[in-house]
Amino acid sequence: MEVEFSGALGCCGVELAALAQLNLRAFRRQPALAAEVRRRALLPPGAGWRYVRDPRGVDRWTACTILIERYPDPAEPWLTDCEDQVAAHAALAAYDGQPAAVALSEPRGSNLAHAWQPVVGAPGLPPIAIPGDGRAWSVFDPSARNSFDAQGRFLRGGMRPPAPAYYAAGALAIFLYRPELDVWAPVLDLE
Repeated sequence: MEVEFSGALGCCGVELAALAQLNLRAFRRQPALAAEVRRRALLPPGAGWRYVRDPRGVDRWTACTILIERYPDPAEPWLTDCEDQVAAHAALAAYDGQPAAVALSEPRGSNLAHAWQPVVGAPGLPPIAIPGDGRAWSVFDPSARNSFDAQGRFLRGGMRPPAPAYYAAGALAIFLYRPELDVWAPVLDLE
């Protein structure tokens, strides 16, 4: 499945959660797909995944089932935007039985949203509080990680890591995976 949204914002948390759920269901049907996403996630920055911006005015989101067909060479990185990477990484966490969430931030004064992943058990990453959830969550931004190569060189077309305050600034939507219900439930939606 490939979904395309047009407009200034071009995305919202409901669709991000839906893409994560689509990936999770694909992993259950195709464990080899989950294994490939895991392998790519464990490669050095920029080797398994590479962040690329969508064309101006278009926000194209792609499920892992399409990515593996588009990039059949295991040595070639998957060229993806922030939503693709977050939906895949969060779905993999849910598939592995780990706490999983997806998030979108739209800082004040901006007309662009950015997807990132709240994770548990990641010391050294910026902390983020999720209301009603007492676990120690942190910000993981796979797009910022995958904008650099293994030597730390910035890759053309990538994104610089935002300041930690960016992730909780302005409008913020967080969806937490609830395994007992098999749904991504909204826990925070601040406009």
